[in-house]
Amino acid sequence: MDEACARIELRFDRTAFGPGDPVWTQAVLRNAGTAPLFVNKRLLLNAPSAPEPFRELELSVVAPDGRRLPFLCLVLAGRPRREDYALLASGEEIGVRFELAEYYDFAGEGTYRVQAFYSDGTAEPPSVPAGATHLRGPIVSDEVPLRIVTAAPA
Repeated sequence: MDEACARIELRFDRTAFGPGDPVWTQAVLRNAGTAPLFVNKRLLLNAPSAPEPFRELELSVVAPDGRRLPFLCLVLAGRPRREDYALLASGEEIGVRFELAEYYDFAGEGTYRVQAFYSDGTAEPPSVPAGATHLRGPIVSDEVPLRIVTAAPA
């Protein structure tokens, strides 16, 4: 497997947010290897407790007091389809952008820690193109600090 050559990264528009600010986030899956990867490009964000075929992306959001925040949404999703898969050539990346505060409650101020996990839990993915490796995962991002401040940042 070429999982060691795949990277998942979280990118935020800023590092500090005021109360009630939208927290725009992008999760980016990148092929850092030389061989093509066959990936589930849907990058569906769902709760860690969701069945594996119904999530490719999950997050760990840890509050300033050390407790893990619960995922607040109910995501209705079907199994991935053939068109949800794509080849990711060496150096290429794909991503999905979402508003993190729609999924987690950033109620208190302080520094939160966010980490992303990619995996493709589809039992029977489409056939992998010749020369490519199916990226099953898991792939884990670095932990990213995110500050919620009392007054909206400038």
